[in-house]
Amino acid sequence: MAARPIVAAPARRDVVPADLTLLVVDEVGHAVADAGIWREPDRRRALRRSDPDYVTATSVDGSASISPRTATSYAVGRMGFSTERVSLRCDVTSHRVVLRRQHSLVFECVDMANNPVEGVRVAVGAMPFPVAHELGAEVESDAAPGFDQRASLHVSVSDQHGRVVVSGLPSGALHCEASHPTHALIEGPGLSAATPTPLSSPGPPVLLRFAPFAVVAYRVANDRVLWSRGKPSSGWLIGALWGRPETRLRSSLRRRFPDAKISVRAAAVPSDISLETDLILARAGRLKHSFTYRPLSAVLEEGPEDFDAGLHEPASAATAGLFSVEIVNADGHVLPDVPLTLHCEQYFDDFRSGTLRYAPIGEHRVGAVEPSVNNSLPTPCVVRVAPPSPSGATPAPFRIQLQRRLYPVRIRKITLPVEWGLPGGALTLRFSNGATRQQELGDSESVDVLLTPGTVEVELNGTLAKTSFVVDVPGVEPIQVVDLVLDLR
Repeated sequence: MAARPIVAAPARRDVVPADLTLLVVDEVGHAVADAGIWREPDRRRALRRSDPDYVTATSVDGSASISPRTATSYAVGRMGFSTERVSLRCDVTSHRVVLRRQHSLVFECVDMANNPVEGVRVAVGAMPFPVAHELGAEVESDAAPGFDQRASLHVSVSDQHGRVVVSGLPSGALHCEASHPTHALIEGPGLSAATPTPLSSPGPPVLLRFAPFAVVAYRVANDRVLWSRGKPSSGWLIGALWGRPETRLRSSLRRRFPDAKISVRAAAVPSDISLETDLILARAGRLKHSFTYRPLSAVLEEGPEDFDAGLHEPASAATAGLFSVEIVNADGHVLPDVPLTLHCEQYFDDFRSGTLRYAPIGEHRVGAVEPSVNNSLPTPCVVRVAPPSPSGATPAPFRIQLQRRLYPVRIRKITLPVEWGLPGGALTLRFSNGATRQQELGDSESVDVLLTPGTVEVELNGTLAKTSFVVDVPGVEPIQVVDLVLDLR
């Protein structure tokens, strides 16, 4: 057998990168002189011209030639401009780089008496403002002064004069968020998380006014709070605060004091304000008590105020009783730990199935947190809370059985004349409540769907066929049949 000839592989030709010319301009096309160029820079550290990766700088006309070319990735930047990184193929000989000018915004942070407020953290970012970004002491590392690359935020802190300078900002519309450990923002952009106020960079100084946090934190001993409602007394009290920093503070206090009731406001002098509170307690019934607002630092140091319900005489007659709910699906199986809501006359309470709860004596509506469960509850869905048994026996749970809300319907395809086949496609189902749903038709003679009771309009591919019908709760017939007719004669 003859030996196979050995064919030599072609000699490898090393690719020699072409010389590269970069033209650096700003947003309006003007040349940017003295812009530095670095080869394959490390993104984790600042760029300096003393680094070994530094290559050259642009001339007066904004151009720079790189020869010999030893990299495919470069960074271009200059003081007062953003840094741009470019990656180019080896055969590219010229490239235009646009640097964006950076600007600064000045914020003046004062209190209600126009005194400077030190330690305000101001974060500025382009729209939309990143909701996931956190400010405050618990996540101080995320809000360190400088540029937060993960959240694309510029962060700075006010000095002893209440002045904040946020540098390195791009031009255009920006949003801001201001946070202080013990003060709430009551005037200025960033006051509301729902409707942030856009800023313009560059622009005039921005005023941020703050007031001390005023906090009521109390817990009830020897009893359980069924319902509470508080009304602040008159005074220099700012309304409820619902910005992101205040919401995070409220959540932080609830995590720290899980058994306490929390109210967060802002006031010129917190100790001058009280919260007149109406309470319904499981044992003592209905009571009124005045809780004093305190500075946030005092609440963190001293903890919640203890309210001893045992010092009050219980109501002459029982006002609350125990109850529990058992949720059963349509097939009779018990569903454990279902999130539910109890709707009373003056309050609502979240609870879970299978747990004992206090509630005012009487009849109350029950709802479910999950829409699929809530839509399957019987109508009306109520529990009746009775007075406590003299023997102290635990009441039997209320058994609530979920109902089926979806019923089978068969949509049958018919064409005239019959020998013509009905084209396949998609059905559009429109319900009486305005909702729509798509159902694939395919090439089968019929399609089975589960629909809710009510009027349903069916359309094939927009124009070919249309019909409407009413889904009834099935009686003797196990399935409703609907004809979708297309007359092709």
